[in-house]
Amino acid sequence: MSRRFRWAVMSLQAKHVPPKPEEIPGPESRNDERRAVKLADLPPAQYVTVVAKVASIRVREAWDRLGSKRVFSGCLEDETFRVPYVCHKTALPLERGSILEISSAYVHEFEDRALLLVLTEHTDAKPRASTDGPDFVWHPRIGGIRRPVWNVALSGVVPSISCSSGLVRRCNRCKSIVRGSCPNGCDADWDWDLRISCTIQDRSGSMKMILGRYLSSKVLERNLGEVLLLANAKAVPSDGDAGPAIFNLALPKGLKVMEALVEDPSRYRHHGSLVVSDGVMRIYFPKGEGVAGELIDAKERDLDPGTDQGSRLIKRIVERAVERGIEGVTGRPMTQGIYLLERPIPLYCERAKLYAGFSTDIRVEGERAIVEAWPQACVRESVWDYVRWRRERGATADAIERSLLTWRANVIAAPFGHPGRIEGLIFAKAGEEAISELDGRDFTTFWRETYNIDVSPDETPLIRVKLLSLDLPLTYPPSCISFGENALPLGRGLRGFIDGKRASARARVQDVMRRATQGVKLGGVELKNIDGDEKLMDVQGFIMHEIRERLLGTAVRARGSVSWMRGQPYFFPSEIVRLG
Repeated sequence: MSRRFRWAVMSLQAKHVPPKPEEIPGPESRNDERRAVKLADLPPAQYVTVVAKVASIRVREAWDRLGSKRVFSGCLEDETFRVPYVCHKTALPLERGSILEISSAYVHEFEDRALLLVLTEHTDAKPRASTDGPDFVWHPRIGGIRRPVWNVALSGVVPSISCSSGLVRRCNRCKSIVRGSCPNGCDADWDWDLRISCTIQDRSGSMKMILGRYLSSKVLERNLGEVLLLANAKAVPSDGDAGPAIFNLALPKGLKVMEALVEDPSRYRHHGSLVVSDGVMRIYFPKGEGVAGELIDAKERDLDPGTDQGSRLIKRIVERAVERGIEGVTGRPMTQGIYLLERPIPLYCERAKLYAGFSTDIRVEGERAIVEAWPQACVRESVWDYVRWRRERGATADAIERSLLTWRANVIAAPFGHPGRIEGLIFAKAGEEAISELDGRDFTTFWRETYNIDVSPDETPLIRVKLLSLDLPLTYPPSCISFGENALPLGRGLRGFIDGKRASARARVQDVMRRATQGVKLGGVELKNIDGDEKLMDVQGFIMHEIRERLLGTAVRARGSVSWMRGQPYFFPSEIVRLG
């Protein structure tokens, strides 16, 4: 038996105690005894018939009032699931790799919904033809796991990372995460801990994934002791080439904005405007900001930075104001989620280009907004450049479509750099296709007016992309969808050049942000730069930034166990590998 299956069986026995044979009810009728089901559809507390492969087997000694006896245990597997078993009937022909038709096996359910097949004196088993072997291999898919399972390998993309990731306070007694006070009411101290709470997703579904302190430090490529030692400092000076450029902007007291109902909020988002929406039918903008269009129930409102909604709206409006200032200095709009400092550099790798610039992160603390500018350097290849490159090499439309839907499906969407997956292609030109039934603008006009991004009217095909953070697919012109570094063959020398480009950009980022934050106004009120404040970098924010940089939108393969908590599955890996 392999070490992995032995680990799975031992984990089951450590956490779950199998029922004693005398505690299991006998079969009630022949109908129940002969009910044939797949392992994924086992009904609890019933006798069933299954056809499965013996994936693992081990022997242990047990005792009852008659003395010692042998008990077999291991895992059974078919094409739908893998389930542990315990066998008290040693006469059954159990052999690793054999395929058996097992009748009158009892399905026991534990409190956490985990299942165990119990083979008793009522159970019979007969071999099946080995030609059916390939059908009895389970290929785990995230959406197909409906019960706890151990030692499972899952592959997928990380679409989101929870705000409870990074440095957290953990109760020393119950080990729960402490936010203010222990949720279990423990009167105990807490210590810093490191964790990553995120989502792993494939085409079949998604699942919560929790990485412990050691795997989290492996993802960060940092020593765990170094991170925990850093946690004791609430903030550290931002200097050197690794940290961000930090600016503190004083917020006006009693910031007033206008609130209005509109039929389609997306039509009010124009490049350079300070209009933000709640994603439904309500928009907000600073008083005095000119807005064209019909507004319903427009009224003045005070934003309180002490409330969650007020802080969130202030942050988004400040983001738009800072974005306008940055583009006024650089003359370039945001693309690939970063503000460019120079024109993209062509590389000798298909039609890929190197984008050098910076990204911003804004948070509101009391009466000030803290703007952090992080130097960035990344390699991207737009789908439009890839399609033209393939056409020059003689590829057909069918071959390009097949590549985009299979091997090149993971993409990054402009302008904010959100990861997604290609769902389909529309063979139409960007200058001739309307955005939607409600918005009659073509793609060229929409992207120019909304994001100040030039899209050629001849671009084709249009790409249907399902962003990992949304359920509905969106349509993009091919120049606004790009492949990331995981899809491109980048050598070690090129990666070193990218790292050097990122490290050397901090001085230019500092100069651009200094000029961009001067004269930033909200509703006619200038947000003054607080030069006297020490430029401190929030340690928790720094760790969260590194987690997002290394994991968000990345393809991973992990092995571990799936448990059920709060009515939903949680994946706890014991090992993880980043695939891109």
